[in-house]
Amino acid sequence: MALQAVTQRAQVRRTAEFHPSVWGDYFIKHVSDNNIVSVWSEEAEVLKKEVREMLSSAAGKPSEQLNLIDAIQRLGIACHFEGQIEEALKQIYTTYQNLNDDDDLYTVALRFRLLRQEDVLNKFKDSEGNFKEYLIKDVQGTFSEPHFVFARKVLSKAMAMVCVMDDIYEVHGTIEELELFTKVIESWDISMKDQLPDYMKVYFEALLDFYSEIEEETTKEGRSFCIHYAKEAVKKQVGAYRTEARWFNNDYVPTFEEYISNAVISSTYPMLITLSFCAMGEVASKQVFDWLFTEPKLLYTASGLARLINDIMSHEFEQERGHVASAVECCMKQYGVSKQEAYEKLNKIVANMWKDLNEELMKEIDIPKPILMCILNIVRVMDVVYKDEDSYTHSNTSLKDILATFLVNPVAV
Repeated sequence: MALQAVTQRAQVRRTAEFHPSVWGDYFIKHVSDNNIVSVWSEEAEVLKKEVREMLSSAAGKPSEQLNLIDAIQRLGIACHFEGQIEEALKQIYTTYQNLNDDDDLYTVALRFRLLRQEDVLNKFKDSEGNFKEYLIKDVQGTFSEPHFVFARKVLSKAMAMVCVMDDIYEVHGTIEELELFTKVIESWDISMKDQLPDYMKVYFEALLDFYSEIEEETTKEGRSFCIHYAKEAVKKQVGAYRTEARWFNNDYVPTFEEYISNAVISSTYPMLITLSFCAMGEVASKQVFDWLFTEPKLLYTASGLARLINDIMSHEFEQERGHVASAVECCMKQYGVSKQEAYEKLNKIVANMWKDLNEELMKEIDIPKPILMCILNIVRVMDVVYKDEDSYTHSNTSLKDILATFLVNPVAV
């Protein structure tokens, strides 16, 4: 009977009742008009001038400067004022003499964070080079800057490709098809595409086209080494997906440790990071890729966070349609606990992972800051998407409002 059940499962295609796009054809219809963009650019220059004047007028007022810089960074416009912000923080750093006499904890924390971002934190270290005990570790990243336009385009396309790949493995493909699909991608041999079912063939061709685009652009930049790492990342990705497909097909629930060692890859995080680095220009050197592929603790922690945040919020819907055991089910089985107790245990692990992530980001390593911030910011996206609900699957919820605020509704100025 068990063999019969496994055989039946292998032959059945699952379905998932995903709702239609909440945007319809809105973004297709609302392509920016060049004349409008020109007007916006002129208005932006006026506003940038006003902000520069605000920064200048705050000179000599440290608390006001810190709050203004914090607001500018949170709005995602700090890239336009990098010079002035750097000068202001250096001035605050050189003139500030006695941290212990400052009773305003908020200002202390804000000063610590902003100065840490500019790598001028010696003021906050003791004679042995360690951070003073009363300081709390905190990490604040930066938003994507204009010179990473290509990286945002690549990441957007990568997300679209990963979404389809995820559904092929988790919903539509039979185990026999998935074994073949994985083999074809791992071989990276276009001549093997005719062995695939039509829907997989279409996807494989689109994947090759996407990678050809990356290879063409990175070769122009003298960074032809990037494509090797990009291919290795997707091969690891499909390998992790195949493992989960086999687990599901065999009705196998792994131990939590076994699950998480595979899940840090199946989370798609390492693949998305690798592809983002491909499009970040010379800051993502071969040394950076070599470091990334040593699977540093920073990457492992970020990937684990992404996976667990996802699992906690999405596992119930996924289990209803038929899905490999998530971290929740693995935890329940291994420790003999209820679903609620598993949530509590996993949330504690997530909290500790955030601490580990912050600690790793605080370390002095020979990796450019934009690279580290890229790793952090993609985890932040996951946190927003899965903070209170599975907004990735059910995107007609709070995520729609967030995106509308960011991309649709005009900003009042």
